[in-house]
Amino acid sequence: MNYFFERVRNAKRVDDISWSVGEQIPTKQEMEDFARYRDVVTEVASKKDVIWREIVIFVNMLRFEQIKQHLVDGLPGYNVVFYDNPPPDTPLRSSFAIIDGYEVFLAGQELRLVIRHPDVVKHFSQYYAKLWERGKPLKIGRNVKTDQFESILNSLKSTDATSE
Repeated sequence: MNYFFERVRNAKRVDDISWSVGEQIPTKQEMEDFARYRDVVTEVASKKDVIWREIVIFVNMLRFEQIKQHLVDGLPGYNVVFYDNPPPDTPLRSSFAIIDGYEVFLAGQELRLVIRHPDVVKHFSQYYAKLWERGKPLKIGRNVKTDQFESILNSLKSTDATSE
């Protein structure tokens, strides 16, 4: 994780997809890494010359609050689109980040991998572009879709109610 944090702190563009499943109980280290990750997003996306694009699925209320905080903070470089929560039997999704179109960071429950091969980076970049286009915008540039907050919140509340 340290190399990832070092790279994004100096990046001009980060295309990030963090839509993994929220059902696994994270370890203490994973929770610390994720908290540090959110802090780094805030730090980097606060810079006016950086573009940070994030694709998310709101798997729980905590995830929603974290993203909402980035929007409330008015981070100039932060952009986000989202997808609805898929059915529980949907295959696992991979999380990854592309840094400056040069490196792909793959992250899993136990796997962390960095790939710099241009063809692999190009593949992930094209895949990300398609996902970004099809996502539901929450913040693009200065345009924040606050009307979406209520919809997401209601969806999360109904999910919580059915899981009880």
